[in-house]
Amino acid sequence: VTELSPVSMNFRSIFFLFWLLFTTALASVLQLELNPQAPLTSDLQSIHHDIHACQIIVNLQPSRKCQKPTLRIRISGTSLLIMKLDESTSTAEADKLVYTYPQLVDEGVYFVEVLVLFCTSFDPEHFENTCLENVEGGSNIVTLPYSFHVAANETVGKRPRWVLSEKHNSTMLSTRYQKPICLFQWNISNCESPADIVQYDLYDWTDRPNYLSLVAEVLKVSRAEEKNNETITAGHANIRICLVGDSHAHTLSTHGKLLELKHVEFVFVSSHFPHGFQSDWFVSHQCSYAVVTYGQWPASERMKGHPYPQSKFQEEMRRVVTLLQKYDPKLTQVFLRSVNYNGLGARHTACRPIDYRSPPVIDMYNTVLRTLSEELNVEFIDLVHIIGPKWDAALDWSHPVGKVATAEIEWILFKALQYSLQHKMGVVLHAPNIPENSLIRFADSKMVYLYQDGSYHAFPNGRMFLEMGYDFDNVKTVPANKRAELPIGAELTPL
Repeated sequence: VTELSPVSMNFRSIFFLFWLLFTTALASVLQLELNPQAPLTSDLQSIHHDIHACQIIVNLQPSRKCQKPTLRIRISGTSLLIMKLDESTSTAEADKLVYTYPQLVDEGVYFVEVLVLFCTSFDPEHFENTCLENVEGGSNIVTLPYSFHVAANETVGKRPRWVLSEKHNSTMLSTRYQKPICLFQWNISNCESPADIVQYDLYDWTDRPNYLSLVAEVLKVSRAEEKNNETITAGHANIRICLVGDSHAHTLSTHGKLLELKHVEFVFVSSHFPHGFQSDWFVSHQCSYAVVTYGQWPASERMKGHPYPQSKFQEEMRRVVTLLQKYDPKLTQVFLRSVNYNGLGARHTACRPIDYRSPPVIDMYNTVLRTLSEELNVEFIDLVHIIGPKWDAALDWSHPVGKVATAEIEWILFKALQYSLQHKMGVVLHAPNIPENSLIRFADSKMVYLYQDGSYHAFPNGRMFLEMGYDFDNVKTVPANKRAELPIGAELTPL
């Protein structure tokens, strides 16, 4: 028997180690099957998933119709996230696009869907005539169903994320789109069907930060700064958060009121275009915090074919952010926030588009907002990690409600309060616009409400009203159409 020298044994060990690493790396790179029905498929060489590197690599044909396609890739299943284009390693000229995602936290089965939005690269100055790819029959999806498994890994730090409530029932979340015929016939089935959003509701916003403790801390600091104000020191004043913007801001305000937080009020300040912004609103609405954004109306069908290009949006928003920069934080602490996505409604996918609020347009507006906030040192509240994975979940193809809107308003509240504490500042507290223990009823109802802790609470019965010593002569009647504007809380607990 010939004995191997130590040098030979060492060489074999090194060779085996390299072989093991090489084969392991190969096993972690999987090829996705392409959808033969998608027109863009002929422009693709392959799509690979590098599981260890957390990457999707899209290899384009050297000779192709779509020179610089705009893609959107979602991971679904056990949790949800949107992948990001790595522009440092992606060049259409080099025929390769690389998309990345952070390490996945939760053990389970995951799915990947690759969606093509535009056949061309997105031009931020001239997109009014650029059409989204045809959505009929899912022909804008370039991959067939593909899944992979992620093992438990305790070393991955947890972060706020959308997690499937029933992990054993993991399936792919397919991108929603509205039938093009719905553009002309709103009464046909499935134009506004709630059935197709059920799967989205199975995901819960998990490991979100605790904002409740921050409310108490900011109230404590703020009251200490107002020692001579009896209304504030007695605990009757509130943190008032003003949400400035369009209907999306109104939706956030409504969901803020549903939190029923003691000593926190949410106020909606309506404004549609950045050129109409006025900073003196913060005084008239007595805002402790003001959260401002624009971007829905400037790209909507209201623009009648002339949406704001990047240059115009940047010009008008620079004025807004400059006014925010100059505002005294001792009066109101101000923030910019990101613009929400819209889904693939029939007005968005029409060719030419009627509504221009596609993901690339919203991404462009958000890039402008981030850049201006950094340049002018105005705090930016980014909600993309919340709305992004559920960008197509709105029933009306526009307004996120329910879990998404709740997660957004909680994140806004957390970031605003955190900012105050990090800068060792209290906020200006404001006495409620309505006196505590005020009584009202709406003109179309005999139900009586009591105002306490920032909300109106209905009496469960007339006997309780009398037992608490109230008089019907003191009940104020308000118009029925004011119901949507007032903070209606839970019914009073019976005595």
